[in-house]
Amino acid sequence: MTDFLLVAWVSALIELRRLGWMLGLGKPWSAGEKLKLLFAGYNGTRNTGSDARVEEMLRQVRHVLGADNVDFSVMTQDFGRTKGYFEGTRQVYLPDVFPPFLWHEVRQNHGVIACEGSMFKSKFANALTTMMIGSLGLASAENKLSIGYGGEAG
Repeated sequence: MTDFLLVAWVSALIELRRLGWMLGLGKPWSAGEKLKLLFAGYNGTRNTGSDARVEEMLRQVRHVLGADNVDFSVMTQDFGRTKGYFEGTRQVYLPDVFPPFLWHEVRQNHGVIACEGSMFKSKFANALTTMMIGSLGLASAENKLSIGYGGEAG
């Protein structure tokens, strides 16, 4: 029942955001502005693979787009556990009750990159999948960049 309520809450927020975008709310990225991207993942839990994956993604995207052209944010469960990771990137706390956080944080960015290996499967937790899909859905609802990168094939 809890999973159902969480999915319904996030789905409702996505539809509200889409309606707002259709009514002219929101601001798209414009040329010359730093591209602000939110890396949505499960960081700060001492899962070295997850943190190292995101560290490499940040490096790759900075290399392709140019460090002077981007402004990145990365989600973390615990600032102490991600200390030393994600240099030059703003870390934002992902609370356990995340729908209000997603509503606010996705709006502050020009796009979302979902960056967890198990982003689209619920073998670990349905809530994690809901958070990933919710992040992408909120960005997509405003016609923003919304991609998954670095997912596991198995």
